Formats: sequence, C-alpha cells, structure tokens
Amino acid sequence: MKWFFLPSAAAGLRNDHMAIDRRIWEQAPLQQVQGALRFYRFQRPTLTLGRLQKPDRLPAHWQDLALELQWRPTGGRAVLHIPEADLCYGFCTRLDHPVFGGDTITSSRAIQEVIRQGIQKLGIETSFSLEREITGPGACCFKIRSECELMIGTRKVSGTAQARGREWFFQQGAIILDYRSEEWEQVFPELKGEAPVMAGLRQHRPDLDLDRLESAVTNAFVENGLDLSMDSDLATTALEESTLPSPDR
Repeated sequence: MKWFFLPSAAAGLRNDHMAIDRRIWEQAPLQQVQGALRFYRFQRPTLTLGRLQKPDRLPAHWQDLALELQWRPTGGRAVLHIPEADLCYGFCTRLDHPVFGGDTITSSRAIQEVIRQGIQKLGIETSFSLEREITGPGACCFKIRSECELMIGTRKVSGTAQARGREWFFQQGAIILDYRSEEWEQVFPELKGEAPVMAGLRQHRPDLDLDRLESAVTNAFVENGLDLSMDSDLATTALEESTLPSPDR
C-alpha cells in the first residue's frame, strides 16, 4: 500500500499550512494509504503555536509584530517560520506501524532518523539530543530538547511535536536552514544574551537551499521503504480552502 505524498510545491503560494496539516491528520486514516508525508514552506513570517497555548497567555509584544499566528494540531511551544529559512514537514501513520510506530519518543526518533540520514547525504552531521532538557523559561520551542530531536553540537537544528489518536499519530517538524538570530530574538527576547540554542544547516554548508534539502530528505524516506504517491483523494481534500484552525479550548 502506498504512502500519500505532498511536496512543498503542491501548496503553491498558500500559507494556511496548519489548516492543511489538520485535514491530513483527520482524513489520512480514512484513506487507502499506509500514511502521509508532506513538506511545506511558509510564504510569510508566521508563528506556529502548540495546541495548548492559549491566546490570552501569549506575550503582549507579539501583538506589535508583523506575524501571522497559526495553531498547530500538535503540542509544544511557539516556532518562528521565516520565508526561505526552514523546511517543515507533516507525517502520519498508524501507532502500530512496524517501522515508525511505537510510543511518542520511539516513533518521533524513527522519523527524525530518516531526516538525519537525508541531511547526512548533504555532508552535514547531526545527532540526537542525549536527554530531555529545558534551557530556561519562555515561549520558544527550540529552548526544549528531547531525545528525538536533532542537534549540531549543542544547538538544536530540527524540532518536532506530535498528536496521537486511538490508532494513528501525526508528527510535525521544522528543519532550520538559516538561523536568523535577530529576528528570533525580536520574537523571543529570552534568547538574547544566552549561548545559542539553535543552529541552521547553512552555517555548515552556505550553498544549501530548500530545494536540495527537501530532495535529500524525500529520497531518504524512499530509501527507507516509503512508496510515495500523490495519486489519492487526500490531495484534493487536503488542499481544500478552509478557515485556519483555532486553538483548543
């Protein structure tokens, strides 16, 4: 059975990525597919928030920034997405999948291991964080490290979050290509004056772009047995226009 695949180009210039991800999470279990893999890129500066982050508890200064806010169907803290600076993905399959199933850490690590292999093909070595660690207070997701997230040295380069249902799970992740510290510190002042907690792949390979990154990671999933296909009713359903999801109350 095939895996539904949606490359970043399929979304065109759209920016409503959390709405698309939520539809895939809801609809993939109803389709004749083993799972779904999607890549996407934000077209405008956007802040994605974990589903449990409440609007009335967000930092007040965010109201003054030219950012679009979207709530993820998964958990975690806030992530800043800058056009051409990161590659995002959504991945879902059954909890009992023989390769990617298991508990949250096991399944997330299996997915991230494939991404690690794709990045390695580009000549960049990453490794898993050795343990869960929260490097101080604040709303920034990249200040939290877990055993299933990728690091370059002591700096996080790829973060993840999951939502889990009765039979399927959905994972979202961001791979940082270009870490722009000034823009991140404007959104997350707690990052100022600290040892950097993040890294971008371009710091280690300046000529790398998002197309080559997406191609390398896609090929890594194929090499790990995913039979990818865009030929599914899920493509039409996922890209239907709809309002953005609101945070869970």
